[in-house]
Amino acid sequence: MLRFLANLKIRTRIAAVLFLPTLGLTVISGLAVVEKWQLAANMRQLGDLVNLANHLSRLVHELQKERGMSAVYQGSQGKQMAETLPQQRQLTDKYRNELQAFLKGFDAMRHGAGLTAELNQTMAKIGELDGKREQITKLSITPAEGVAYFTNTNMQSVKTMAQIALTSKSIETSNAISAYVGFLYGKEKTGQERAVGAAGISAGKFTEEGYLRFVQVTAEQGAYLSGFENYAPEAIKRYYAETVTGHDVDEVARIRKIVFAGGLTGDLKGTEGPYWYKEMTVKIDLMKKVEDKIASSLETLAEKEYNKAETALLVTLSGVVILLIVTAGLGILIIRGITGPVTKITVAMSRLAGGDKTIEISGTEERNEIGAMARAVVIFKENMIRADELAAKETDVLKAREDRATAVEDLTDRFDIDVADTLKMVKAASSELNTTATAMTTTAGESKRQAGVAASATERASLNVRTVADAAEQLSTSISEIGRKVSQSATIAQRAVNEAAQTNETVQGLAQSAERIGEVVRLIREVASQTNLLALNATIEAARAGDAGKGFAVVASEVKALASQTEKATEEITGQIAAIQSASTQAVEAIQGISNTIGEISEIATTISGAIEEQGTATQQIARNVQQAAEASQHVANNLSGVTRAADDTGAAAHQVLASSDELSRQSEALRLRIETFLNGIKAA
Repeated sequence: MLRFLANLKIRTRIAAVLFLPTLGLTVISGLAVVEKWQLAANMRQLGDLVNLANHLSRLVHELQKERGMSAVYQGSQGKQMAETLPQQRQLTDKYRNELQAFLKGFDAMRHGAGLTAELNQTMAKIGELDGKREQITKLSITPAEGVAYFTNTNMQSVKTMAQIALTSKSIETSNAISAYVGFLYGKEKTGQERAVGAAGISAGKFTEEGYLRFVQVTAEQGAYLSGFENYAPEAIKRYYAETVTGHDVDEVARIRKIVFAGGLTGDLKGTEGPYWYKEMTVKIDLMKKVEDKIASSLETLAEKEYNKAETALLVTLSGVVILLIVTAGLGILIIRGITGPVTKITVAMSRLAGGDKTIEISGTEERNEIGAMARAVVIFKENMIRADELAAKETDVLKAREDRATAVEDLTDRFDIDVADTLKMVKAASSELNTTATAMTTTAGESKRQAGVAASATERASLNVRTVADAAEQLSTSISEIGRKVSQSATIAQRAVNEAAQTNETVQGLAQSAERIGEVVRLIREVASQTNLLALNATIEAARAGDAGKGFAVVASEVKALASQTEKATEEITGQIAAIQSASTQAVEAIQGISNTIGEISEIATTISGAIEEQGTATQQIARNVQQAAEASQHVANNLSGVTRAADDTGAAAHQVLASSDELSRQSEALRLRIETFLNGIKAA
């Protein structure tokens, strides 16, 4: 694996190191962009659903009024509301037609199967309206049956509008929709109270079933409006308190108490059905204002949430694009910042190796490894130039030597002739010395004997000196071996340094992966925190809302989605851990290589130690031989005393030789002058 990495180009290595973090960043950024896009799409769908809710709520409001009038009409056996009921039916048909026209361009399936099913049931109920009207006009069904139809239709419509809360992925929007739906249920129960009360009051007395129904819807009305106040913003609650108030609202509360007290006995204090219907209608119309206010604020909120989600999507997408561009740009700059100078240095070294010493070396001013390499190449270039200069000087010296040799040869020829003449004269003088030399033979014999003894001692000294020379040669060889081993040790040590540098780079890659793991872990913690918060809110609100808590199913769905994102983020951590493990493996292998190298250095150190021991032995042998040479020299000195005595005897004979020596001296002087002339000529050449 290390060999494979060593063969990769530096550009490829850096790109490989940047690839995994960039890939992880791209995946995480992609998930964030998808989440923002889904939220924006959800808010866009929510706007269509709020529009549907507005059409349904307008129709429900008119059906509520028609239900009350129909109850009065049936309770009075057609004597009351006979003229106003047809007018109300026309107004109801107007909003029914608007709803049907809207649904022609509305794709319910795009918003989920649940909404589609509820909307189909609502339209089926609305489709029965004309048949029920005919039965009410003919008084062929009881008031309770007529009220039940309108009630079921309205409740189904409100149930359809409640599906909107399930589609929202915004907590603020979901709360606003929940408040809206709660208010619609409360308003529907108020309409049911108007219808049930109108039927009983118009009949002059409540049946037991009708009375219980009146009490029930009154209690349910309070419960739903209480739920509305739990979720509604403070501004909407203030608007509700300021709007649904006044004489008519107080009058409704007064008549309600009368019905509670005497509804079963018929003691209604002279209250008539149309009057109850009128007062209740005023209250419901006031509630309709609040409903319109909530619907308008919901439309505004949906639009605001859509704009915010769209802005967040654009910001996130722009941030991701910018981040990726910056990452890619930094990667390219880093790669070029390393490979560019290295390539220039490589080209410069190649041209230097080819003999081009005019190449300029760039990057020497940088204070990093590239600058150090460039400065080393500059030194290499200067050494090459200096070597060429030395070679040129050596050529000049050789030429001068050749010229001098020619001159010496001429002088030698002339010297040979002069010496030949001088030697002839020296030969004559030598003949005269022959007789004297005979007289000196005896003395010379004694000197020869003494000189023989001295020669013997000298021979032994010479032998010892040769032994010393051999030991010195062996010592020189050992030193050369030590130098070679030390050089090899330096090379291996340099290799160990390089491998340690590679290990350092690998460990640095491991640290970078660990940092990105920390970023992914922080992201997982944030997602987990949001998941726990959503799960807690969903649990609390579902438990507190009861049946209406079904709207929090969307919260559960979001919890699942966040859990899925957490799982994906965990997978990213697994990938980062794998990268760390790979980098750790590389570090272990590099360290093993360093250990092997150090082992080689240890072996070389052992070899050097052996060589040093050999030097010690050789040094001891030299010391012994030097001692022996000293003793032989002493013996020579003793024998030289005898030689000195023989030399005294020879002195007498030397006087006889003196005369001949004078002549020979003159000739020698002449020869010396010629030789001096010759040497001066040699020196001058």
